[in-house]
Amino acid sequence: MKELAFTNELDFLVSQYGLDESTIIAKAVRKGMQLMYHDALIEAYLSGTISHDQAMKELGSDTLEEVIYQREVIKRDVQWGLTDE
Repeated sequence: MKELAFTNELDFLVSQYGLDESTIIAKAVRKGMQLMYHDALIEAYLSGTISHDQAMKELGSDTLEEVIYQREVIKRDVQWGLTDE
């Protein structure tokens, strides 16, 4: 996707959704915060800062299962890469 200037994106969103600029910006900040929170929860789980139970509560079972699966795949890849064969 071609990168647009912030004002062009904002103008498009205002016309597309029929909302004022402040509402669009507030929604964008909220969505960005949710994405950052989600990423921070995953990092906290992987670093051991939060428990499995807390991660399950916050992320849900599907997301947590995917995170665990991806971690295991990376571990296997690293082990494979470190073998002398």
